[in-house]
Parts: sequence; structure tokens; C-alpha cells
Amino acid sequence: MTRSSIVPFFGAALVAYLVADIATSGGGLDAGSLLVASFAGSCALLPLALDREVDASAARRLRALGILAGLGLLPLVQPGTRTLGVELFGAVGPSLVAALVIDLAFDVPDRPRGLERPLLRASLLAISVGSLVAALAAIAPYWPSAPLVVPHAWSRAPWLALAASLVVASLLRVARPALGSPPEAIAASTWALAGLVPAAGVAIVGLVLLGLGRAQPSSLWLRGAATIAALAVVLGHVRTVDDRRRLRAPRAARRAFVLTCAVAGAAAGAAVLHGQVPSDPAGLGLFAAGAVLSAAALERVLDAAVHFLFAPARGRLLDACLRATERLGRATTLEETARAVLGPLRDAAVARDAEPLLYQLDPPQCARIDAAGEGHVDGRALPDALRARLLEQPGVLLDRVALEALSVRRPENRTVVEQLTRLDALCVVPLSRDGELEGALLVARGPRRAGLAYEELAALEALGAHLGAHVAMLSALARVHERERSLQTAQTKLDESAAELRAEVERLRADARVLKAGRAADRLAAAQPAYSPAMRACVQRIEQAAPLDAAVLLVAEAGTAVDAVGHLVHQGSSRAEGPFVVADCGAIRPERAEAALFGEQDPNAEPHPGWLRLGAGGTVLLVDVPALPREAQRALADTLSTRQAHAVSATGSYALETRLVATSRLPLALLVDAGLFDPELAQWLAPLAIDVPPLRARREDVPSLVLLALDRATRVLGRPVLGISDDALRVLVAHAWPGNLRELQSVVDRAVARAAGTRVELADLPPLAAEEHGPDGPDPLAGTYEALERRILLRALERANGNKSEAARLLDLKRTTFLDKLRRYKLEDAVTEGAN
Repeated sequence: MTRSSIVPFFGAALVAYLVADIATSGGGLDAGSLLVASFAGSCALLPLALDREVDASAARRLRALGILAGLGLLPLVQPGTRTLGVELFGAVGPSLVAALVIDLAFDVPDRPRGLERPLLRASLLAISVGSLVAALAAIAPYWPSAPLVVPHAWSRAPWLALAASLVVASLLRVARPALGSPPEAIAASTWALAGLVPAAGVAIVGLVLLGLGRAQPSSLWLRGAATIAALAVVLGHVRTVDDRRRLRAPRAARRAFVLTCAVAGAAAGAAVLHGQVPSDPAGLGLFAAGAVLSAAALERVLDAAVHFLFAPARGRLLDACLRATERLGRATTLEETARAVLGPLRDAAVARDAEPLLYQLDPPQCARIDAAGEGHVDGRALPDALRARLLEQPGVLLDRVALEALSVRRPENRTVVEQLTRLDALCVVPLSRDGELEGALLVARGPRRAGLAYEELAALEALGAHLGAHVAMLSALARVHERERSLQTAQTKLDESAAELRAEVERLRADARVLKAGRAADRLAAAQPAYSPAMRACVQRIEQAAPLDAAVLLVAEAGTAVDAVGHLVHQGSSRAEGPFVVADCGAIRPERAEAALFGEQDPNAEPHPGWLRLGAGGTVLLVDVPALPREAQRALADTLSTRQAHAVSATGSYALETRLVATSRLPLALLVDAGLFDPELAQWLAPLAIDVPPLRARREDVPSLVLLALDRATRVLGRPVLGISDDALRVLVAHAWPGNLRELQSVVDRAVARAAGTRVELADLPPLAAEEHGPDGPDPLAGTYEALERRILLRALERANGNKSEAARLLDLKRTTFLDKLRRYKLEDAVTEGAN
């Protein structure tokens, strides 16, 4: 045990010694005297309850306060007994208690800036010292120099000084909010006020009654009241410096006041009705029950009134925190949480337009309530300034009034204050769990201008603890749902990607089938009519050339089924079991021609195998080979001469294992003479050149070709099988068919679409183009290759009535290729375009 902790025992021992002296001098002590003596000893021992971490200076003064208060009560133990010790400590005790109470009011538990005035403090302490001198003079038997008569009434000066000091100390503690004390110091001062205010009342009333002669110092009730008041003063100051009880001070003080008033009221009622108390047991029991119920009702009414009058901000915020905590347990979503918490907080702000907000950090969301109190959630995030401050000081509540007071000395607070002002916030409560910030609760200010009391801070922190755990749970659920949605979105994207890849695979497979089977696989699978002498001669020439492994050139007009003729060459060769690749040279961009022919090994792009590799072990049909740029033609000639192909961007070469069949709409000799074709490539292709007769030269085949076209058209259009009238067939056979098979298929397609019966009639046929190859007609080969291609494009547009898609079909070209050729020759607006 330390020396400082032994001091109260010495004080209690001194009190006991003096009480024994009083008992010896006065002939014993009655019950009232023993009660006062025990309270005096209790005052001396109360400082033992001080916490060890209390400031040493405050602890010393509180021990002295307890001992002096106990010693000051000694004259009340047995007022009629006079001893030197009683007289001496009766003068010293109250005076020094008065000085200590003033001294503690200046700097315990804090020292506000407004009380840093040494002159004021010295003046107040001088009053206590003066009262002590006056009392000592009144009780001194003589002065050393000469006898001096001092009125005995001066002996009451310490009690007057004590009453005055109690009032002044109460005022200094009441003024602490205005003097700039923090909320915790204001709350702690409530304990001191709980002892000072009743003690000041007892002292003032007692002195007045004694001065008026209405009471005597020996009065038991006056001695008891003074003793309890002294005990309350010491106990209140001891609890003021106890951090553990600081939070309960305001509520405890209000409860003590309520209970005191309730007991006093019940006692007054009992005194008034003293003569009407029944004497029989039943009546006495009913009277006692009524008294208890009346006291309970009075306590309930007084508690509500005191809470409204003395609780900070009429207790609205405290009640709101309590209601929000009670409702929080029933909330399962962020909207329900907003309704449970923000509704009471808006009521506490006393403004219907007040907008308390609940922020969730991860994922960022903001919950609010509408005018009807229903919760709503949006994606607003906590403002950056508030978020940064809360993360910088985790768990610290942002009080707007306190930050405004500090913003002058700490400019870094200005941004936070501006943000709080913009949101009209009273404070921001951090919502944390396990040290991690989960969200923030913004409390609306409304018309309130005062800062938060310590009791309100504690209530908000308690609400924040409950709400932080709740928001953490909701945040975790939201993150789970967000991850689930992200996974579902990712799964959907993967499914879409997989579907796209499957579609791409199917498309590539279809492309591969088209490349290997030709652009008209259905026609290739069917037997090709060859009743006309011209077609029979062509087939015979094909049968002679097919077994050879050399390149073959098919010369055919536009619209001729060159893919079917090329397939005949493939079927008659030793490579019939290999792939049959049909490649349209006019459908590839000039800069990509070599990559399409030979392949590409670009590390920055997906590798392309090339047509020649796709046809390895089989046949590659190069449709419209003159459409290749000259560089690609020269590279193809080198490949045919060396039997080695070089992929673009590749370092090595690969062997050519493909039979090459090329087509041209004009003899290569004409194109070479015009400088439009590579002579070396022409030398490799010309030896096995086969002229494919146009449709006008094989009229005997037209009926069979018409029936095949009818079958294809009905399958494509979803029509039942149709026949054709003799008149319509006769007109079709007689037509010159400048567009060849492509034109024939187009005419039949349109006729099937128009037919209303079970066969195509003459009226169903569309207008047929005029013959261009009569005996007196112009030479179709007149002009350059560009002029011929330009003429062909114009004729196709005219036959298709300006429909570019139909014109592309007539020329057996892709629509994009056809449009590129139109742009190349500036023919986009040459013919008014129909339906695309």
C-alpha cells in the first residue's frame, strides 16, 4: 500500500479520535450523534475509491477534501459540546473545503480556456482564507499583544464562505460548455454538480433558518441534511475524476433528482394526510399501496419531465438511438435498415426535410428514406473527404461543431467541415467491425446548433457498434451477391463466347465444306446435263485432261457453273478422294491475295493456312484467276514451277501437293496481250485450256437445267414441288441467256415466287433480257479488261433492276466483292438501286 493510499485512514483515525474526545467531554453520544460521526468518517474514507490512474494533483486534493469535510462535520456531532479540537477544525474544515471546491472547479476534470485567469482564482480563494482568519479570531481566547474582543458570530464565516463557494463552483461547472470544455469533461462535471447543487441548497437554507432563528444547530434534520450534503460533495468529486463512471453521470444525476423529488413528494403527502391514516390493518394496507402507487406514478411523470428538460437536446437524439437499436434486429436488407435507423434520426432532427444517410463502403451504396419513411438505396459513395478522415482515424466520430472549433488552428479540417455543411450533417458515425470501416451513418442536423453531449456521443457510438456489425453482414451478403452476379455475368459471357466459338466452328466447317465442295454443293452432287453436242465435247475434253496432274484452265462466261465443271475435273483425277477447294479470287482484297493463296504466319494475328494447303491431296479451283493482283500471279507461277509455296511472314516453304484448276472469263492470250495477266502464269495454265460452252450453245440441256432450278427454288422458298408449262419452257429454251446458269436460276426463282398454281406459267416469268450475241450484235470482247468488267457490272445491274444483291448473285460474286468493284469503277449510282 502506497503512502498516498494510507492518508484517508489517518484522516478517519483523526475523526474517530476527535469524536471520542467529544463523547468524553459531553458524556456520551446519542443515535443522531453516532450517525453524524459515521458519515464524517465516511467522508474521510471516500477518496479510497479513486482509480490509480487519476492525476496525482487531483488525487491529493480529493483526499484533502474528504478529510477536511469529515473534520468540518465534527461541530455537528454534538453541537452543545465544545473542545479545542472541535472549535479549531470547525473553523478550518469548512474554509478549506470551500477553497478546495473552488480550486477543483477550475481545473478538474479539465481546465477550459475561459478559466485560465489566475487573478480570478486567487480572488475566490482569498475569500475562503479570509473566512478562516475571521473564524480563528472568533475562537481565539486572547491575542499576544492585547485582549481583543471579536464577535462570536464571526465563527460562522467559514460556513458562509462554504455556501458561497458551493454556488460559485456550481456556476463554474454549469458554464463549462460555453467555456469550451470537451463533452467528456462536461459529462464528468455532472457528478460534481450532483453533489454541489443540493449541498449549496442545504447550506443556504440552513444559514437562513439559523439567522432567522427558525432552526437550532442541534436540530437533527439540519445536522442530517448537512452531513448528507457533505458526503454528496465528496462523492461527486471522487466520481468526477473516475473515467469508468463518467458516461453514467448525466443519467445518474437525473435519476437521483427524480428519485429525490419522488421521495420528497411522497413524504409531503404522508405529512399532509398524517391524520387520515386508517388504524385498521386492511385500511392501512390500502393506504400504503396507494402511497406506493402514487410515488411510482409521480416518479414516472417526473422522469419524463426531467428527461425532456435536462437531457441534451430534449433527449431526442438519445431516444432515437434507443429506438433505432431496438428496430435494427428486425432489418434484413439495407432498405429495411434505413427505415429502422434513419426514421428515428430524422424525427430527432425536428425537421421533415432533414436527410440522414447510411453509407455502405463495399460495395458503395447510400441508403435514405423518403417522406413516407420508406428506405431507398442508390449507388452514391461516401464523399472522399469524409471517407479519408474516417480511414485516417478509425472509430473516431466526426462532430461538426467540434471540427468547426478546431478548423481555425487545423486547416486540414476545413474540407471535412465544408462537406458536413453541404450535407447539413450534425455528425458522422463510423460503422466498423474488427477495426475495418464498413460504412458511415450521417446524422442530420436540422435546426440544432449545439454540439453533441458526451452522453449523445456514447449513445451514437453504441448505435454505431450495433449498426457496424449489421452493415458488415449486409456488405458481406452484397459482396456475395455481387460476386454471384459477376460469376453469372462471366458465365453468360463464357456461354456466349462458347456459342460464338461453336458458331464460328460451324461456320468454318461450313466454309471448309464450301471450299472443299464448291459454292454449289447441291449442284455438284447432282448429275450435270450434257445432251448438247457442245457440252458433250466439253465433257470429253475434261475426261481426257482429268487424269493428268497438270494445271487446267476453264474458260467460261460469267454465270457458267465453273464449280460444277471443275468438280468433274476433280472427280476424274487420282485426287478424287481428297478435298475439293473452291476459292473466289475476286472476293479477296488485293493486299491479302498472297496470304489467302499460300497462307500466313503472322505472330500478331491468327495463322491462316492458305487455299493451297487446304487443298493438299485434292484440287483447288481458283475462280476468276485474272482477278488476282500481278504480284500474286507471279508468285503463283513461281510456285507452279518449283512446286514449293512460301507462306507470308514465314521463313521456310512447303511442298505443293494440290492439283490446280483455274477459271477465266476471257482467253488468257487476250489478257496477256492487254498486259492484264502474268505471261509466265499463262504459260502454266494455257496448255490444258478447256472452253466451257455458254448456255445459249447448249439449248438441249436447258429443259433439264430448268427442272433442276425449279427443284432448288422450291426447296429454298419452302414451296411444294412445281412443274412448268410448255409455253413457259419454250420461252426459256429460246432465250439466249447472256447470264448463263446464274441468270437461269434467278429467273426461275422469281417465277416460283410468283406462281400461284401447281406449275410455273408463262405469265409468271419475269421480263427476259434482250439477246446480246445475235449475228449483228456488237463484239462482246471489244475493249480492255477494265472496260469489259465495267460493262459486265452495268449489265448485271440492269438485269437485276438495280438490285445490287441480285446483281451480285447473277455474277456469282459476294455482295461485298461486287460493291468493291462498283466503288473501284465509281458505279455506285450508275443505276437506281432497288431493294437490297
